[in-house]
Amino acid sequence: MAVVDPAARRPRRWIVLAVVGVALALVAAVAWVGARALLAKGEFEALVPLAGDVRDAAARGDADALLALAPEFTDHSRRAAELTSDPLWRAAEALPLLGDDLAAIRIAGAQVNALAPIVPLAGDLGQRLQERSEGAIVDVALLREFSDDLVEATATVESASAAIHGIDTTTLLSPVAGGIRSLQDALGELQPMISGAAAASEVIPTVLGLDEPQTILIMFQNTAELRTGAASPDPSPSSVRMPARSP
Repeated sequence: MAVVDPAARRPRRWIVLAVVGVALALVAAVAWVGARALLAKGEFEALVPLAGDVRDAAARGDADALLALAPEFTDHSRRAAELTSDPLWRAAEALPLLGDDLAAIRIAGAQVNALAPIVPLAGDLGQRLQERSEGAIVDVALLREFSDDLVEATATVESASAAIHGIDTTTLLSPVAGGIRSLQDALGELQPMISGAAAASEVIPTVLGLDEPQTILIMFQNTAELRTGAASPDPSPSSVRMPARSP
């Protein structure tokens, strides 16, 4: 009978233990990512109706509703970003089949979280614009005050839009692809609204005489003019003098 040296068995034993250890680590990592994915799913599901409420409140100019929705929207978006941004999640994005979906979810969480501060900003601006002095159409000094924030918000929306539209939805699972497309559509609606508000905050205060007196010429086309846009013998010009206003 051959005698096996116990020392010769040790390398094999360590190889087996190493393989078992790696397998257990992989199982634990997959379980960790899976658990966080389920939690993130809950956060995104909570964000969907909130995003609809935010859109509706913005459309009707309800500043109080925006401010009321802001804390909950911010909390869910922050949690979604945190759950999908740890190192194990990023490592799992290299896996076949599900890697693209995990990457798309991470990008969506990060961008929604970046957009969250725009909700209270819009609510605050809308609420303060409603508090304008009697007889004033718009508080131009307040628009100037919010100008930098609106310009920054525009850059944030543009960056988020580029990131979200850069996701190839054709390779994703149907639920993930549907969520990304919905986010792309929402950003398409949000982008012109924010950029328009930013442009107005930069132009309107100057035009309406915040810095120095302005003269605005208003011309009305004569009703006898048959050719649209052609010269009129009596354009009936009027002018409005805008005095400078203190910030």
